[in-house]
Amino acid sequence: METNEMGSSRSVRNSSVFGVLASRMVAGRRQKAVSATNGFLHRLRIEPLESRRMLTTYVVDSLADVTNPDDGVLTLREALVATNAASNMDEIVFDPSLAGGTLVMNGSQFDIIHSTIIRAPEGGSITIDAGGTRRVFNVGAVTNEAVLCGLTITSGYWSTSGGGIRCSNGTLTLVNCVVTGNVAGDYGGAIAALNSSRLTIINSTIVGNRATNRAGGVYLDANSTLTMHNSIVAMNQATNSPDLYGTPSGTSSHNLIGGNPGFVRAPAAGDPGDLRLAEGSSAIDAGDTALLIAPGGQAIAFDVNGEPRVSGSTIDIGACEFQHASNPDERLPGDANGDRAVDAADAAKLASNWGKSDMTWADGDFNDDRLVNAMDAAILAAHFGMTLPVAIEA
Repeated sequence: METNEMGSSRSVRNSSVFGVLASRMVAGRRQKAVSATNGFLHRLRIEPLESRRMLTTYVVDSLADVTNPDDGVLTLREALVATNAASNMDEIVFDPSLAGGTLVMNGSQFDIIHSTIIRAPEGGSITIDAGGTRRVFNVGAVTNEAVLCGLTITSGYWSTSGGGIRCSNGTLTLVNCVVTGNVAGDYGGAIAALNSSRLTIINSTIVGNRATNRAGGVYLDANSTLTMHNSIVAMNQATNSPDLYGTPSGTSSHNLIGGNPGFVRAPAAGDPGDLRLAEGSSAIDAGDTALLIAPGGQAIAFDVNGEPRVSGSTIDIGACEFQHASNPDERLPGDANGDRAVDAADAAKLASNWGKSDMTWADGDFNDDRLVNAMDAAILAAHFGMTLPVAIEA
């Protein structure tokens, strides 16, 4: 352990880029070290990335959207001021205490103009909500790569392109991310890749975005490239090519583009939905586990909700992993969509299949006789309102 000239603590250890931050430095009260590049106070952790350069990790411990060097905390906006002025790749990681939280933007779009990794803690996603009045991320001519991992990017808006994310002449990778509820006035409601950009999307879910003209989901201009693995791009809206405008590279595989992936609750106007996979979804066990490799060569252990990333025989497609029960008897009777609760959504599913044959549990057949009838309705009624408080892991 070292102490810098300002008296703040920092630790030095070997770790891959996506290694777990095993310890946090707390000395009486939280302190920040003065950054020589921007004048803001920052709590730093220095980690070797390779033999020739050092990785600086900024630990964000506040979901406020401010730049205040005297408030004793580090925000995402402050951390980006530092990384954008740096010369090597840096990492911004949200403190575990913020897992599942929401950062509501009240400033301009977040600009990324330097090689930077931004990742949520393993306990759950960080939602970045632009409030429908600004874009979330603008990625410029990044020298090496910008990486977003474990984030939910929502409610972005831009009058032309890239309501959620705009990447222009940059290199951007999304891993375990959800991009939903973003709007562009022309094209690329979720993401617009422009001017020879290089876009990679891995185990991410891009749904419920819209654009007026082309690609409510992902837009590629003629000179940009997209490599996509284990990802869902569906249920987006636009006049032309609602989900994807452009062609992924030939190496892309195990994706669901268009159609209904089978969510617990699909997004709709005014409703962000529940983007976990429902039992029976075509995305379950349909990915390739070997393709989920983060920069640094390390596999991702958890999905965007903090659940185990592989629960069944292989990885699922999308950002959310369906959590299999260890055996069918551990399912909650009446829970058709697999969200561990018996509620109106399950009743609606049963009603929609009433009287049908060749049905499954996901269709409302809870006694496995391949029929949806009064016996299944009785099972659902007997368990209505019940929940499984803890996910059952394989």
